[in-house]
Amino acid sequence: MEMIKHQLTRLDSPDEQFALTVHLDPHDFEFASELDRDTGTKKTFLLSCKKIIDNHYPTIKVSVVRVVVSGLLFTTIPYATSSVSAQSSNGDATVQANSIFYEAGPGDSLWTISRTFNTTVELIKRANHLTSDIVQPGQRLIIPKAFHTVAVGEYLSILARNYGTTTAALREANHLSSDTVRIGQTLVIPTMVNNNRPSTSQPAQKTDTYTVKLGDSLSVIARQYGTTTEAIRKANHLSSDLIRAGQVLAIPSDSGNQEPTFKIQPTDQVYTVVAGDHLSLIASRFDTTVEAIRQANHLTSNTLQIGQRLVIPGANLSPNLTSPQTSQAKTYTVVSGDSLSVIAARHGVSTSDLRSANGLSSDLLRVGQVLNIPNGASSPVQSVSSSYTVVSGDSLSVIAARHGVSTSDLRSANGLSSDLLRVGQVLNIPNGASSPVQPVSSSYTVVSGDSLSVIAARHGVSTSDLRSANGLSSDLLRVGQVLNIPNGASSPVQPVSSTYTVVSGDSLSVIAARHGVSTSDLRSANGLTSDLLRIGQVLNIPNGASSPVQPVSSSYTVVSGDSLSVIAARHGVSTSDLRSANGLSSDLLRVGQVLNIPNGASSPVQPVSSTYTVVSGDSLSVIAARHGVSTSDLRSANGLSSDLLRVGQVLNIPNSTPPQQTEVRKTFTYTVVAGDSLSTIANRFNVTVDSIRQANHLKSDLLQVGQRLTIAEGLNAPTQTSLNSLSYKTHTVRSGDTIWDLSVQYGIPQSELLRVNRLTTSSRLSIGQQLTIPVHHIAVKPVKSPSHGELLDWWTEAQYVFPIGKTAKVTDIATGKSFHIKRTIGANHADCETLTVNDTNIARSIWGGFSWTPRAILLEVDGRRLAASMSFMPHDVQYIRNNGITGHFDVYFSNSTRHVDGRADATHQAQVERAAGLR
Repeated sequence: MEMIKHQLTRLDSPDEQFALTVHLDPHDFEFASELDRDTGTKKTFLLSCKKIIDNHYPTIKVSVVRVVVSGLLFTTIPYATSSVSAQSSNGDATVQANSIFYEAGPGDSLWTISRTFNTTVELIKRANHLTSDIVQPGQRLIIPKAFHTVAVGEYLSILARNYGTTTAALREANHLSSDTVRIGQTLVIPTMVNNNRPSTSQPAQKTDTYTVKLGDSLSVIARQYGTTTEAIRKANHLSSDLIRAGQVLAIPSDSGNQEPTFKIQPTDQVYTVVAGDHLSLIASRFDTTVEAIRQANHLTSNTLQIGQRLVIPGANLSPNLTSPQTSQAKTYTVVSGDSLSVIAARHGVSTSDLRSANGLSSDLLRVGQVLNIPNGASSPVQSVSSSYTVVSGDSLSVIAARHGVSTSDLRSANGLSSDLLRVGQVLNIPNGASSPVQPVSSSYTVVSGDSLSVIAARHGVSTSDLRSANGLSSDLLRVGQVLNIPNGASSPVQPVSSTYTVVSGDSLSVIAARHGVSTSDLRSANGLTSDLLRIGQVLNIPNGASSPVQPVSSSYTVVSGDSLSVIAARHGVSTSDLRSANGLSSDLLRVGQVLNIPNGASSPVQPVSSTYTVVSGDSLSVIAARHGVSTSDLRSANGLSSDLLRVGQVLNIPNSTPPQQTEVRKTFTYTVVAGDSLSTIANRFNVTVDSIRQANHLKSDLLQVGQRLTIAEGLNAPTQTSLNSLSYKTHTVRSGDTIWDLSVQYGIPQSELLRVNRLTTSSRLSIGQQLTIPVHHIAVKPVKSPSHGELLDWWTEAQYVFPIGKTAKVTDIATGKSFHIKRTIGANHADCETLTVNDTNIARSIWGGFSWTPRAILLEVDGRRLAASMSFMPHDVQYIRNNGITGHFDVYFSNSTRHVDGRADATHQAQVERAAGLR
């Protein structure tokens, strides 16, 4: 760590406090990033700061240290000495831990709490990380005053002062272990409940006032006192109908002598909303209409909140503040494992009556939900003798067989629409079965390698009987599953002589040939619907084969560069025979795969004289011409369906072609790619290593990717299609043209456009002036693999492929997540911005917020995937608005440099090479 300079700045505080600003060397990014994460690093840094303060500012009260790297504020750290404690320097006072919490009481709901504190349900859920609207009595909740995103220069004491709270309250609400915050961090600003929590005790009511209770509304209070909402609103100078619990309202004098004894219209009723209620259900329960309830309560929508109190007009029932007199006799609270059919059976009612009584549109329930149990059932309910809890390995058919009932009766008794069960689910077992159940003699637990056909053969039953006895719709099994083994088999089972365990490289055809059976018999004996196998799978080998099997003379293991046509030609068999002998549906092979080589070939095979390895710049036509063969013969000899090649691919060169044309040696330039060495390059171009060393004055054999070598008198020179080129066009200046706009329009740096036209930044353009525009043609570079990107030099290549104004897709190498960006500025590297808030959110999820940490990325632009590195710390100027960030961030390519000092950044370069597959 190297401190370049430090300075003192007065803070805006009443007690003459100062901030020490420390400027670190630009190379200390990594050290600075550790200050927020490593307490040891922070302690060492603060000790260095203490020495500066003791030596230079012994009488100054320093309360905070600001860390600046490359002109940017990196972090802010609270500072404390023996004479000035962190607590007093921050203006903090001791805060009781529970002063930021509201403790929910009986009858509280998120809606009533939000009304009490003039906030919303969603903000309370966000501040407390709640996933549902359910609160329990005694539950402690943070009531958010606001959510604040930390900006440059902000720290806890400033936020505490701005929001009228304390640093201790902010720490408690956000689970902070220190006063350190980072730029971009979102903080909950809590309401100090001890100072403004409404009193729960109601003062003795006077004849002209009323204290609002939880769930009250103006319309309810007005009806209770026989007045109107307008009169109460006017008497209390209210601009809306919003009121809060604990608020004292003045009741107009013509009704102020009345206690809340419901002196309302004789047919009106007050009802408190409970879980599961909706307007149509309430209207039906009180024999009124939805529109009448909406008008009586001034509702603008059908949305209700638990605990909300409604006036029920014309209900023809005696008023009751808690619940109306309905036909329901009792309620039931849902517990884990319950289902609607089980609860209905338990209370002797039908599922449809229970659903209707609670206004349910489906049978989905949640734990803790309160259900209304009607007094009578509209249809008979089957008597229940017992219940059963599902355990691991159970299936509906096994449970039905175990209790002597049919699967259909068990499904009906529990209101199931499918046979899917979950561990811990409680099933209702009916007293009688509607259909006979097959007796069960034993059970079997599935182990690794088992299949339904193997288990059936092992127990002397058919696969269909075993599937039927367990209610299976397919032959898929899981390890640990318990199967019901029936007493008799409905069809004969083929005797099994042995079993075989699949190993790496096996295929069904190879195994069938090895055991002298046909592939179809082997597939049938194991109940297979395809030829796919897994290593470790146990196969049942039948005693006889239904069709003759071709004898096999040998096997071959696939190596890198092999293709089916090359292997077939090497062994003197046809591709079709090789494909048939191995049960292959395509010509795709994998390294290490073992192939079965048949004894004879069904068609003549063209002899092969040599092979050739594809290098950068090759094409099928160039290779065909080089070896004196036609493109079609070359394509046929290698089983190619197109002319696409990959670097390193091994091609089979057929013999039956005219004599190879003599190729003239020449001197040319070659660009080193990943994986190259002097010996491979020498072999490729039929020269010696020494000749390459001498031609390029090399003192060692070390090469760099992108290094250009002179190849003297070599063969097989690469075509020029892999080289970059430069051409020019002309632009006629029009009204409004500027050098900057033209450089953006044509995707070239402004400095290059000025240089080519011998202009300076102060030069003026005239209408009709002819400007020369450079056009860079950047060749596509070979990549290490399909999951890596092209390694392009920033100065000569990347800045032209990804110019200012260009939009690109970024994919993070480590996570695979993608988002979109636009290059908006930048000369030494690409300065970019996200397009939308969604793009910003994806990027933040990858970096864990805003961060200077470089990450390897693939940047997709105009169909090309480039290797790059990106950090996600927005700073400085911004061009795209409303995208969730302020400023731009950095994208580096090979040899990109920093703006601050023009040097390459080693951490970014390492990530670029990682994206290119070089690390």
